[in-house]
Amino acid sequence: MAVGGTIPFATTENSFGTAITHPTATTFNLNAPGNYAVRVFIYTATLSALGGVTINLNGTPVGGVVSLLTVGAPIVTETIVNVTVTIPSTITVTVTGLALTLATGTGGHIQIEKLN
Repeated sequence: MAVGGTIPFATTENSFGTAITHPTATTFNLNAPGNYAVRVFIYTATLSALGGVTINLNGTPVGGVVSLLTVGAPIVTETIVNVTVTIPSTITVTVTGLALTLATGTGGHIQIEKLN
């Protein structure tokens, strides 16, 4: 994936309630005010460049950049976001630094949990 590319998450594994929806492969909507924990696992191929990822809230990076340190290793990051005004707010994950090659099959996994 090129730098600036939005990482797709193909399927919604579990969903309870209506506070979190998955309208496109690359976007999650947070449909109610509150705090949300966002955890991301990106699985890279053994030939991947040492790029990184960032979690974005409404297009703005939150929680910093997490970079791949060893080719073929997963990238794991998490942050807590506070949704107050913009409803729905959107969560995306983008590639930073250098391009990434995602592992074949499941390239990534995301967990979003409404805390309150």
